[in-house]
Amino acid sequence: MKSSRDNTQKRETQTTRGLPPYLRHLSGDSISIAVNVKPGSKVNNITVNKELVSLAISAPAREGEANASAASFLADVFGVKKRQVELSVGSKCREKVFKIYGLNSEQAMESLKQASCQP
Repeated sequence: MKSSRDNTQKRETQTTRGLPPYLRHLSGDSISIAVNVKPGSKVNNITVNKELVSLAISAPAREGEANASAASFLADVFGVKKRQVELSVGSKCREKVFKIYGLNSEQAMESLKQASCQP
């Protein structure tokens, strides 16, 4: 007999299939996105390739300023409110994982595509 854990793993695999490695579908309309943050840049910018999302953030890496700026920038990119973006991993390093609530993986992919095409 299959356990509920087996069913959960199967469901997770089905929902993340076809997504880039930096994007994960969570329950309902929420995702997680892994990003590399480069604080202290001249302007805020996003770069997306097949393996990685990089955020250039103008805020310095001190006292959480870059984290707050990265969360705000992601809220703008995805068209959600700031309170819908939560830093879940990486508060003290450049590799971070943010949870975005109220957004599915298809919407996230489209938003990333549009944001990375802008000058």
